[in-house]
Amino acid sequence: MSAAGQVAKTLFVRLRFIFVFVAIGVIVGKWDWIMAVATKAIGHREIVAPPGDFEWFCPMHPTIVRNDAKEKCPVCFMPLSKRKRGEKVELPAGVVARVTLTGTRVRQAGVGTEEIGYRNMVRELRTIGTIEWDERKYAHLSARIAGRADELFINFTGVRVKKGDPVYRLYSPDLVTTQEEYLLALKALEELKDAGDAAVARARRLADSTRERLKLWGIAEEQLAELEKSSKAQTHLTILSPVGGIVIKKDIYAGHLVVVGEDPYTLVDDSTVWMQAEVFERDLGLLKVGQQVEITAEAYPGTPFTGRVIFIAPEVQSDTRTVKARVDVDNKDGRLKAGMTVGAVLRVPLGKAGEVYYGCCEACPEIREEVPGKCKKCAMELVKKGGVHGEEKKAAAAEPKKKDAPETRTVYVCDLHPEEVFDKPGQCFKGSCNGMVLEARKIVPGARLIYVCPDHPEVVSDKPGICPKDQKKLQYRIVSDTKQLAESWACPMHPERTAGGKLTCPECGTAMKHVESEELLAVPASAVVDTGVRKIVFLDKGHDTFDAVEVEIGPRAGEYYPILKGLAAGDRVVSAGAFLLDAEARLNPAAGVMYFGASGGEKK
Repeated sequence: MSAAGQVAKTLFVRLRFIFVFVAIGVIVGKWDWIMAVATKAIGHREIVAPPGDFEWFCPMHPTIVRNDAKEKCPVCFMPLSKRKRGEKVELPAGVVARVTLTGTRVRQAGVGTEEIGYRNMVRELRTIGTIEWDERKYAHLSARIAGRADELFINFTGVRVKKGDPVYRLYSPDLVTTQEEYLLALKALEELKDAGDAAVARARRLADSTRERLKLWGIAEEQLAELEKSSKAQTHLTILSPVGGIVIKKDIYAGHLVVVGEDPYTLVDDSTVWMQAEVFERDLGLLKVGQQVEITAEAYPGTPFTGRVIFIAPEVQSDTRTVKARVDVDNKDGRLKAGMTVGAVLRVPLGKAGEVYYGCCEACPEIREEVPGKCKKCAMELVKKGGVHGEEKKAAAAEPKKKDAPETRTVYVCDLHPEEVFDKPGQCFKGSCNGMVLEARKIVPGARLIYVCPDHPEVVSDKPGICPKDQKKLQYRIVSDTKQLAESWACPMHPERTAGGKLTCPECGTAMKHVESEELLAVPASAVVDTGVRKIVFLDKGHDTFDAVEVEIGPRAGEYYPILKGLAAGDRVVSAGAFLLDAEARLNPAAGVMYFGASGGEKK
């Protein structure tokens, strides 16, 4: 090969690599445009049909429109439905929007779904508080006799005093005189023991009255016994503390002239203390007297204290918008000090709960056993009592039980004809939807199938029929109660910790109690899109189609919200990617139908 040919061949090889790199650069730079063209051509392609009265569309993917009844939806491969040209797409009752994406867009958005059901919901209410002395445990060591304090045994505040400890030595002329009177009365009683009964009784009354006067002045029995034994009046008397506690106030000094009624010392018993918790007014509905509180202090990490709400203040602090809740806290070891700032956790079950026990008849109301058996007093068979509804539940248990329903039932429906429900899969027999393939709907335990008038929601029936008000056919609706009863063993302090039998709580070691509680229908918090006007949840309808429904929710508990209205047990909701789905619907009008999402648009 000639030199010119060799150069040409080398140049061609190098240009080929340059061309490949340029092509890759163009593809990377125009990737979004290429994907958009491919999606439009393969996926959600709209065809402008020639003039005519009717067109065919996919109810699950409303952007798919054809002018040929024989074609099928290229996304879900279902038969197309017939409608008048330009007719507005009607969504099922309760659906405010329908969003359809390609499988690629769904994967890019990271959409994840979760089937909702009933949960034991416990809300944690966290706050801070301050430790204070228990006002009920204050004690004033009031002076009962006048005199001069010649010696102090407690010289400063903060000292811990036990009951019976010496406090100060007091010189009192009145005290000396009364002691001498008491000794003379005892001597006279001894001398008159052989006299008549009347004389002995008078002497005894004099001795007893003098002795009682000394006791009222705070003289202890031990001191009186010592006086009677020595038969000599003491010039100084040691005043003993009648209670134990911490000295928090001292108004006495050596040589102080004590006046009757003044308080030389003030003590407080710190075996129990108060925690004044600050609770925001928005959480007042969750706060109740008697609730248990877990208290933590930075000084003792990993060592929680237990308290109980005993009082809720009747007013809201205007500067902090909080309410003070007073909590009784056991402090026998004296570790909690007045003025400490501590944290508090109140765990509030959102559903009702009641302890379950086995009791006997009205003649034995004190009998409460954890397991069934016979009464220890009357030998009658114990019956289950307590729970959420108490006697109402007992009366309901006496009624004949219905046969258990199947665990899960599946029905088949057509979105365009919600008045029809089928027990088997197939195609809709109504011609207007061109034999649309029926969609499967699960009815899980706790959910039920009802029929409702679309214009008169108060008209509800267990069977299909006609609305008596407007003669329209009733439409199916899968609904469920927002709560259901369940039995378990739960910790009083940590009600979220449950077990199938009697165990101890792994958090605090407390013995669990047998309770009946209400489990609430719950939706993941990540599934709720708050538009500011309403709360929206996306339902997964299959075939990459999602229905936006409006819901009413209760207070958040952990990672879930209780559902008050809008969803039923067994519904599959978008738990991951809901906000991206919402953004996709707003930014890409072709993806959504009649959607107002986070724009806060007017309700339809």
